[in-house]
Amino acid sequence: MEPNCRCGTAAALKTSWTDSNPGRRFWGCDNRSNACNFHQWFDPPMCARSKAIIPGLLRRIRNLEDDAKKNEAAAGVNRPVKRKKSILVLLFVLLIVWVFVRANKNASPSVLELP
Repeated sequence: MEPNCRCGTAAALKTSWTDSNPGRRFWGCDNRSNACNFHQWFDPPMCARSKAIIPGLLRRIRNLEDDAKKNEAAAGVNRPVKRKKSILVLLFVLLIVWVFVRANKNASPSVLELP
């Protein structure tokens, strides 16, 4: 159930891309005309290692995308760039999944665990 923010509207689930909380989801105000600054975390805190690794990976992805755009414009080639980008996105998703699996193993027993 989504919470209501201070201005009375339903909060929207958003994703933080700051260096201190990369990829962490939170509830925030979706009313653009009123800045009530409502903020409530949806995901648990990330471990220190994830906070150190993920921003660097995001910078590398951005740099590779920028390089790919330059190369694509210069060479007019799309296919290898798209493949590299897809591989990087897949690796990033796998890293996020791995981090959450590790975090959940250290947390209290899950609903999904069998007795």
